[in-house]
Formats: sequence, C-alpha cells, structure tokens
Amino acid sequence: MIRRPPRSTQSRSSAASDVYKRQLKLYPAEIQKDQAYFFDSGLFQRKLHYYAVDFKYPVMLGTSESTRNFVNRAIQDYVATTTGAFIDYATPVNDDGRPGPYMLEVEYNATLAATDILSFVFNGYEYSGGVHGMPVHKTFIFNLKTHKSLELGDLFKPEVDYLKIISDYCIQDLLKKQISETDWVNNGAAPKKENYELYYLTKQGLTIIFPAYQVASYADGPQEVTIPYDKLQNNMRPDVLSLITSDR
Repeated sequence: MIRRPPRSTQSRSSAASDVYKRQLKLYPAEIQKDQAYFFDSGLFQRKLHYYAVDFKYPVMLGTSESTRNFVNRAIQDYVATTTGAFIDYATPVNDDGRPGPYMLEVEYNATLAATDILSFVFNGYEYSGGVHGMPVHKTFIFNLKTHKSLELGDLFKPEVDYLKIISDYCIQDLLKKQISETDWVNNGAAPKKENYELYYLTKQGLTIIFPAYQVASYADGPQEVTIPYDKLQNNMRPDVLSLITSDR
C-alpha cells in the first residue's frame, strides 16, 4: 500500500498506466512442473536520473486461457497502476527541485500454489522523499475454480465473527514478541476490517501482514502472524479449506 500527497494529474496517471501495461516484458523463471500451470517472471524496469523502478511479477502460463487471463489481468493491472502512479509522482514538473532520485523496488513470492488456489505476496520498498522510504505490500488469493479473488471473509463460514477470531490470535502472538506497547498492538490488531487488508495463504496457515507503524515502530519493520489451519478449521468454509489443503 503506497500513500502519497494528492496531485492534480489524474488524467496523466491513467494514461501512463496504460502505457506501462503495454511495456511489460517476460523473463524466464523456474517452472513448477507438479501443477497444470507454471510461471514466467515479468520485469518492469526503468531508470532515469530522478527515479528508478525495478518491479518483478509473476505471469501464469499453462492451464486454460480463461484462468490465465483471470490471474494475469489482476496482477498486471496492479503492476501498471502502481508503477504508473509512482512514475507520475516521481517525474519533476518544471524541475521543481525535488530531492530524488526516487526508488520503487518490488518482488513477489507464490506462497501457495495448489490445484485450485493460488496465493501471492508482493513485498518491496518505495522512497519518494522524506527521512526514509516505506515498505510496499500487496497480496492476492485466487480461486482458480470460480475465477474470483478471495476476500478474507470468503475463507470463513457466514455466521462466524472471523475478525474477532483472527484479532484475538494476532494480538496474543504479537504481545508475546514484546515488540511494542500493549495499546499499540491492541489498536493496530483490533478486529477492524482496515487492520486486516493484507493476508495470504501458505501450506501452514493464514498469514496476516501488519505494515510498519500499524502495531510497532518503523525500526521494528512490518510484522507477520501465521494462524495454523487447525486453529481455524472449525470456522472456515469446508469447501475453501479442502481446496487449500488438498495438495499438502
């Protein structure tokens, strides 16, 4: 998630996003031969004297065309929007004396690649002025059967207060680490939807990302909490849980 001051260049940003999307190139990556699908790595890279961008992202290959399009469109829209907004902001207007050079570096990891569930996390760093830069995070969970992205609430039974269940576990885990003040943890990990916008799946469980400043200081960095599936299985939707755990 990248936050920056508003600028009156929305039309420029939108146009730039379309241009950057057309410039995405494919680079070879390791093939996951145990699945019907596999990946190449894409790289958007640009360097000028006032900014540099290095953005790696996955490109799905194999499987059906509709599934490839579903996954690749969502990821490439994210890449194009993020790089486009950054470049628009980082490009000087009439040599306005900004300090530069600005920097955006992002890499990805496929955290779960099951037959019908695919989970990605993007982590990186952006510097766009100020004392220091900020970490960049974005997560995706794709249901390859329904061609829908899974929201956090989609993992749980409708009647379950999933935010409280997740919050209780995360607060307890974070307090054990003794990384921050109790009030800071209690507020940043409270059962509010805005506190749980970043989440991904692994073979071990559901992982929540807390960005810098949410539950601890910048120096302590982003925090992650993984909740094992055996702590959640009674509250998760059985159909979703079976898709997640079927290849373990």
